[in-house]
Amino acid sequence: MPDLFKSFLARKWWFLAAYLIVLALAIFKIPSAHLDASSDSLTLETDPGLALYREISAKYRSGDFFVVAYEAADGDVLSEQSLSHLSSLTHDLASLEGIESVTSILNVPLLQSPSQGLDSLGDEPRTLGTHDVDVELARAEFQNSPVYKNTLVSKDSTTTAVLLSLPVDLEYYRLVDERNSWLLKSELSEEEQIASERAQRELIDYRTQRQDQEAALLAELRSTVDAHKDRATLFIGGVPMIASDMLSFIRQDLTVFGAASIALMVLALALFFKSWRWVFIPLAISSSVVVIVAGALAWMDWRLSIISANFASLLLIISLSIGIHLTVRFREYWIAKDHDSLDHVLWQTLKAMIKPCAFAVLTTLVAFLSLIASGIRPVIDFGMIMSVGMVLALFVCFFLFPILVSIIGPGNIQHRDSKTALLLASWGNVALNRPKSVYFVSVFAFIAFGIGSTMVKVENRFIDYFDESTEIYQGMALIDRQLGGTTPLEIVIDAPAAVVQSTVSESVTEQVDDEYGDGFEDGFADGFDEGFSDGFDDGFDDGFDDFSDDASSTNRERTPSWWFSMSGVREIRELHSFIESLDASGKVVSLATTVDVAEMLSGDPLDDFTLAFLQTVMPDDVNERLVEPYWHRDTDQTRIEVRIVDSTPGLVRQNYVAEIERFAREEMQLGDRVEVTGMLVLYNNMVQSLFDSQITTLATVFFGIFVMFVVLFRSLILAIVAIIPNALAALCIIGFMGLADIPLDFMTITIAAIVVGIGVDDCIHYMVRFLEEFKLTQDKSAALKNAHSTIGSAMSYTSWTIVLGFAVLALSLFTPSVVFGLLTASAMILALAGALILMPRLMMLVPDRVFEAKS
Repeated sequence: MPDLFKSFLARKWWFLAAYLIVLALAIFKIPSAHLDASSDSLTLETDPGLALYREISAKYRSGDFFVVAYEAADGDVLSEQSLSHLSSLTHDLASLEGIESVTSILNVPLLQSPSQGLDSLGDEPRTLGTHDVDVELARAEFQNSPVYKNTLVSKDSTTTAVLLSLPVDLEYYRLVDERNSWLLKSELSEEEQIASERAQRELIDYRTQRQDQEAALLAELRSTVDAHKDRATLFIGGVPMIASDMLSFIRQDLTVFGAASIALMVLALALFFKSWRWVFIPLAISSSVVVIVAGALAWMDWRLSIISANFASLLLIISLSIGIHLTVRFREYWIAKDHDSLDHVLWQTLKAMIKPCAFAVLTTLVAFLSLIASGIRPVIDFGMIMSVGMVLALFVCFFLFPILVSIIGPGNIQHRDSKTALLLASWGNVALNRPKSVYFVSVFAFIAFGIGSTMVKVENRFIDYFDESTEIYQGMALIDRQLGGTTPLEIVIDAPAAVVQSTVSESVTEQVDDEYGDGFEDGFADGFDEGFSDGFDDGFDDGFDDFSDDASSTNRERTPSWWFSMSGVREIRELHSFIESLDASGKVVSLATTVDVAEMLSGDPLDDFTLAFLQTVMPDDVNERLVEPYWHRDTDQTRIEVRIVDSTPGLVRQNYVAEIERFAREEMQLGDRVEVTGMLVLYNNMVQSLFDSQITTLATVFFGIFVMFVVLFRSLILAIVAIIPNALAALCIIGFMGLADIPLDFMTITIAAIVVGIGVDDCIHYMVRFLEEFKLTQDKSAALKNAHSTIGSAMSYTSWTIVLGFAVLALSLFTPSVVFGLLTASAMILALAGALILMPRLMMLVPDRVFEAKS
């Protein structure tokens, strides 16, 4: 035993005190840790669509929004009682700081209550607040208007939607762009590095401020809505609400089920070791590792997302595994060494276990480091946290284990539980005596789950994340069924550059000539081509006096546009109609909707002339609701807004978006003029990118692990034998997800790395111990039995303890937690079976000379 180790144990109290100080600092800081609930945390930083999304959001001021679904207590949202309560609710909501605007049935313009013709557009718009409005006419308009039907009021008039628009945060976009501009540079000078770090800090500080404001807004929104629930049934929906609730469920699962999981782990370890000290030591070590990492992240102000928050449970698994392996080996030596000095047994334990534990950590690092290549910030963070955390876990386990054992003492160590011994012996007998069964099951699993792996789909249907009993699920389902869908999607189309001026100018000029005579032609054409000059205005005022007088109050500049011509409207209508025909489409709104309203008012189809001036005659309030959200004046770009019905059976978002793009670009031949964007697209791009990076890098990961196996075992054959169970376990989990129709999303996509990490750990520990036993016995069968009865115990204790701890997540109301817990538990069982049955069976096929060369 080295003098350095003796000196270390002699000063164990000092080292323990120093460790406890670090632990206390971590515990002190953990309450100030931040969880990132923003929708931006689930997007791909390198996604080119992200820049388009931000550009479109800024152009059309189409930021995030909340939807409050209002279900009337008396069954009629247009009753006097409901309208009075709705007025009180919207007033309270509008007073919330951070809400830019509130849209409801109370303040939208009524254009057909009663219908007064197209020339009435210039009048002050009527609303439900107008003193003489006919409520029944308004009801008919809400049910039949192309703008309002299936979105503001349900078909049975029992439910209405209140839209709370949030301001577009242009300052945040600017800071993100500045940060990204530095990240894209390959080399930075010293001054540029300082500027890059300053930009990163400014972004973090601003995001912290913004998240605090968003959290305060959401709390006030919930409180306001709750205060009105005594008079109506209310639900809150919208993308920000989904992201917030997901984090809330994860936070709840970490506290409630985390405590339950640890309680079950305590129970399992107590049954295995039958001693409180051997329950306390491994759990104290593993828990302290998680606390220190969490505290360090809080000190660094490192934001945890929905994905990276999973580090706690996985780090607990890895550190607990190391702690249990150290515990089992120490107990084994303590019994075998006939109570040799405690310090010597501790040294022998650490010496025997450092190699397999270190290689297990290093090989697991390969799996988690592969996540860094994903390009998705939360996943990159998760990979980095796990990589650093595993190295820390290795150090803390080998640092703290001898200190705690030396202080607490080994106690009265009993021999292994007979039931565990019988189970391990039975698995060993299967590996030794039933080779055909092992091969058959393995080949069958390879074929069946290989087929299943081809059926894996990538999807992120948010409504499926929540149990049907939860408020968020009920709200999303209600909005889907009654109010036109939940998740927004945007399609933007650029006008054909070569035809804007000529098509619109010529068609309108011809129409004016027909209706107002040749004497109007020169003034009109000159005015149109030169940006509506005075000559045009004079001609227009003379020839269209009444219409112009109604519109004059808007003072809106007349702008030539492809989209205010019949050719442009036909394009919009064709794509609009196709999108409406798709099963998953809810409410679809575009300039075609605006034209439909105008045609209903006029009683006749509009022509190029009327369309060209439709944009000028609308009062500002109507223009802001029916034109500006769907047409960008400066770039002559139009926008179609779609709400997706998330609860549509069999909805695959990627296919839905691809079908729209195919129809627009190929059948309509719009080519690059059309783009599809929105958080739905960004989320889908993120998950698809992660799927591609993880699946395509699995081969690279296994190759890296294989190389490390070769280095560790110094044998190509043994490396192949060790890698097969790991590959089969990963294939089984992914294949099972395909067969069970469990989609890969941003929560389950990391399961491949988890399976590989867990499987590698078991295989390394077993192989190292098998080689030790073969060196003593020079017999493979004897070495197998001895390895099963020794290291097999540690592997079994670790696996079943973790299986119990994670299986409790099946009781969660958050579906991703349920799936994550059950898949992780299944991965533990598969890894254990692969290491104790399949791998030993394969080792029986290896010639003795290979093992003799290791002796």
